Order: sequence, then C-alpha cells, then structure tokens
Amino acid sequence: MEAITGDSSWKEVGTLGCKERAESFWKAIEIWLQKPHVVNRRLSGASILLRTVVPYRDALIFLRDEQPLLLRESLTRECLATDSRLMPRGVKDQNEPEIDDITARNNDDTRNVDVCIRKLLPKQLERNHAVNECVILDKTLKVAMFISFQKPNSDTESSASFIMYAYKICYTEGGNGPSGSNARLQLHVCEQNSAVEGSNGVTNPTSCWLLQQLLPKLVRWMAVSDPTKPVNNTSVIDIEKYTTLYQKLKQKYGPDLIKAWPESTDPQKFVFEDIAIATYLLLLWEQEREDKHLCSRQSFVDLGCGNGLLVHLLNSEGHPGKGIDVRKRKIWDLYGSNTHLEETTITPSDSSLFPDYDWIIGNHSDELTPWIPVIAARSSYKTRYFVLPCCFHDFNGKFRRSNAGLPQYRTYLNYILEIGKVCGFELVEDTMRIPSTKRVCQIGFERTYSIDKQGHFEERIQEFVNDRCHQEISPAHQCTKTPESHVTQNNKDLSHAGHVTQCKSHAGQHM
Repeated sequence: MEAITGDSSWKEVGTLGCKERAESFWKAIEIWLQKPHVVNRRLSGASILLRTVVPYRDALIFLRDEQPLLLRESLTRECLATDSRLMPRGVKDQNEPEIDDITARNNDDTRNVDVCIRKLLPKQLERNHAVNECVILDKTLKVAMFISFQKPNSDTESSASFIMYAYKICYTEGGNGPSGSNARLQLHVCEQNSAVEGSNGVTNPTSCWLLQQLLPKLVRWMAVSDPTKPVNNTSVIDIEKYTTLYQKLKQKYGPDLIKAWPESTDPQKFVFEDIAIATYLLLLWEQEREDKHLCSRQSFVDLGCGNGLLVHLLNSEGHPGKGIDVRKRKIWDLYGSNTHLEETTITPSDSSLFPDYDWIIGNHSDELTPWIPVIAARSSYKTRYFVLPCCFHDFNGKFRRSNAGLPQYRTYLNYILEIGKVCGFELVEDTMRIPSTKRVCQIGFERTYSIDKQGHFEERIQEFVNDRCHQEISPAHQCTKTPESHVTQNNKDLSHAGHVTQCKSHAGQHM
C-alpha cells in the first residue's frame, strides 16, 4: 500500500478554484459517489455495496488484504458485511499485522474515515466489466480518495494479476478571506496508477477527463447544491440487476424492432425507452413476487398503450395482460397473436374497471393520467398501479398550476401523488433511466386502509373528483361534453354532473 500512503506517490494533475465551504465540497462528492452516471454517460450507475466509518488504518488494511475480494465482479453486500476490517470498532486487535511503517508516516492513522465500496456499472456490459471501487472520505484532511483494482481483460477471475487505479480530490482553503472564498480543488493521480494503461475511459476515467469534466461539475454542484439536504439516490429496483436485464432485453428485442419499425417516429427513442420501462416493471414485479411469495406472474392492463410496444415486451416475457388505446397503430400487426391489444375508447365508469388484473399501467397516458389511481382504486382492493406522467391533464381538461414557486412538472407530479393518497395508496416515487425529460414514475402498492373501509374511500374519491371537475368548469374553460343520455350513472358520479368530459386516450399520438 506504499503507493496509497506515500505523498511522493501522488502526482498533481491540476486545480480549479471555487468559492464554497467544505460542506458543499462533501455534498458534491456525495453526488459523484452515488450518481456517477450523471457525469460519466458511459456508466449506467453505481451500486453502493457498503458504507461504514472505520479508523484510517483499518481501511488501509482492508485495501492491502482484500484485493482479490475487490477484483470479484460478483461481489455483493453480503460478502462485505462479513468482513470485520470494515466494521466500526474502537479497540485495536493486537494480533493484527502492521502495515509497512504506516504508523511512522501517519501519526494520526487512528482517525476515523468514511469508507464506501461501490460497484461501477458500465452501460455496455458486453464491452466493459463492472469494477468495484473503494472510496475513502477523510473529513479531517478534506480528501476524497478513489481506489480500484482491475484485472486485465485477458485474465481469468482466479488470476492474481491486477491493475491499480487511484485518484484523489483535495479541498484546500487559501488566502485571508472568509472561509471558502478562496478555496481550490486539487486533482491527484497515483504515480503507480499508470493512468495511460489503467484508464479505460468508462469505469476508470482518464486524468484528462477527471480534470476537464469531473472537477468543473463538482464546482457547479458545490455552487447550487444545498449541503444540508441529503443526496436522494434511493430506487425501488436494484441498479445492478436493472443494468444486466436491460442489456439482455435490448439485445433480444432491439435490433428486430428497429429494423421492422413501420411508424414515422424515431424507432431508437421509442424502442429503447419502452425496453427500459419493461425492464423496470419486470424487476419490480419480480421483487413483489419474492416479497409476497406469489407463484404466478402478475397480470396488467396498459391504458392508453399507444404503439403497444410495452405490452408486447411484457407479454413476451410471460406476463398476462393487454393494452387498450383509442386508435390502432401500424406496428400492432407485427407483434403476433401473443400480444393482446384492443382498439376502443376508455371512459372512466364502472365499465372501465379491471378487477381481474393485478396492475393498471399508465405509460405517458395523457388525459388518462389522473384517472389511473382512481381506476386502480375502484377496480379492486388488491389492484396496484404504475403511472409515468407526461402531459399535464386534469380530470376534466388541462391541468392548471396553482403553485408558481415550483416548476410545472414538479407541481403536476405532486398533484398525481395527491390523487394516489386520496385513493388510499401507499406511494413510491422513483426516477427512471429512460431517454426522456419526463421520467419520474409513481407506484401505488398496498392500501393505507383495511378492506372494510373500501366504501368510505369510494365516497372520498368521488367527492375529490367532483370537486376538481367543479373547479375546472368556467366560462373560459372549453371542455368536450358528453350528452347525459350517453353516460352511465356511475360515470356521472365520478365527474361533474352534466359536464362530463369525454376522457379518451390519445396516448401514443406523440409517437
């Protein structure tokens, strides 16, 4: 570990000035730690395998003794959880071997540091391997150190040879001005690093990329991020499983779908986006089956299914279900008989409930978006829903923003969340990895009430919808009215009596 502990082993590559305090530096480092894919577009993301606080000496011992462990691409949280060297402790083990003169060079080697083991996941797993990286955050010295051990591509997993790649980013304050007013970020790479040989530009970026891309991004994050707010990187699904399955489905379905695409829209965008959404749902449902000990695959209805590609993918992967849209697309004929699609108008009423299906899906479902939680709640007590809001629609027309202090998209997401809560769902909001600016999904899992309260929530939902429709009706508001003779009594209960908007699905017309 001489290369890591010796100051002479590090080479300064460059510096960049900043005006923020150390707290902002650590917030920026935390973003890079948890969300490297927002800077390095060749990464799918990072899976955090372990976070702990240990003495600096223990972190170095771990790096010295556990290099074969870090080389394992199959490394898991469970493997690391059993390693005592990364468990917090206050008493030194007298039987533990010393590290070559570390104590002589670092009198403060007992200081605590934050240690994180993260797995960097490249988008193209067929070209690049995932790499485990040990990150040491030294809050005392204001240094963030990133160390990884990578096998040469020709080596097998059992091989002892490896390439070490390490860099560190230091925060220093200078001058006599206020704290942070004259600070700098310094980038150092390890001399043994051999940045030329060790860098693959994906999991191990070049020193040039770190200097020209990462450091400026860190400075920008320091300027705009609130250091008191934690970095939100929670996800409903495991990022490593997602990356693996997405690549598998992309290779399985992507080439043929793009080649045969009969629509006038860009096949690259729609094919890969729906493959990503299908990947997400497949993993979501796989986890649900494990948690609830379900034997059969979940069924679904995709309302406003548009080109029907998501339905085709889910059907092809073994999930029973169907898609419904007001207009048939050319591509429907290419899917085959195993893909179930229906061309019909969807009007929220007792005739548009789906008690025999497990999940209601609203994937960019336009006018139907606010109705998705309502339809799911009224279909059955066990029905769940997934909605990916896009265009801003209310029950009876366009959504009108009431909070000018928030972006319209965030305001609309909050409104759809409110509908889900009114309907009695336990809700989760997640950011999907799709090529779209509208990529926040909402999931209604279990209910917040017992089944004997179903009638009460039916009344609550009806009251909420009627109230919203009353707000929407005004002389300046243009809405399409359906004659009362064409509306069922239950439909009138769910909308403003006498002014029922004909809620047809136009999802997919943006294709």
